[in-house]
Amino acid sequence: MKISLQIVKNKMKHIFICIADFKGRRANKKFTDYMQQKAKQFNMNNSFFANASGATTHSYSTSSDLLRLLSFACTKTEITNIWNLSNSTLEVNGKNCREVHISSQLTQNNRNKLLPYQIDGLKSGSWNNSHKALIMNCSSSFEDFMLSLMVNDTFCFNNIYSISKELCDYIKFQKIGSYLDQFLNSGGSFSVKYNGKYISHNDSTKHLPASTTKLLTVLCALDYFSLTDKITIHEIDITSGSGSKFYNGDILSVEEALKGILLESSNTLAQALGRATGEKIISLTKTL
Repeated sequence: MKISLQIVKNKMKHIFICIADFKGRRANKKFTDYMQQKAKQFNMNNSFFANASGATTHSYSTSSDLLRLLSFACTKTEITNIWNLSNSTLEVNGKNCREVHISSQLTQNNRNKLLPYQIDGLKSGSWNNSHKALIMNCSSSFEDFMLSLMVNDTFCFNNIYSISKELCDYIKFQKIGSYLDQFLNSGGSFSVKYNGKYISHNDSTKHLPASTTKLLTVLCALDYFSLTDKITIHEIDITSGSGSKFYNGDILSVEEALKGILLESSNTLAQALGRATGEKIISLTKTL
């Protein structure tokens, strides 16, 4: 009897896991559909986003589309307030209550590479040490730049901040530095807004957006959640790669999740926020 009861328990557990997995996949699909809809609203017509975190080779975007994404992100104080932080402590509730200390991926060394330009907001993404996307809002004195760069070779990957600095210099002084020169001959692309002007190179070439995807994820989620709302991590959300370790059953406020996504580019929190948003969309659709 004990053996048969254990078998029943195991089968029931397996059924519950399968149901949760099905619901999670359904919610993820609903969310990625909403991502495409939101991208179209932003006139990002040359992009496709396959998941919430950007940890995939199935997504693509262009420097011009990512510049549009940055422009909309800069209008959201929920995002810009977090960009002003260098570190934070996340309060995690649930079965394993704890504090998680996080730091921004933007290091002081990389900030120094941009001097005299000050970084006011930034999101980067990378794949396999060769593909990198960088979208950034920076300023110098009374001049403001919005930049989007996408690179696909190791040299440019390793020197993207130096390239960004020389790009700003080129726009101001019409002088091409050595980093920028190599970038221009590498097949990379950029789009820049400066003093009402738009300057670009290969801006319709498609590249991997990687973790810059997370900005779109956050903008989509803010259509359905307030900062004080709570989300729970599910097994299906847990993703390797960037970010601190989170576990099935962890509960965070949306504001805490945004900090983890925007500061340390947490893949797991991005997936959880996307799946939770998908569930919210499904729930609201049923009530109509």
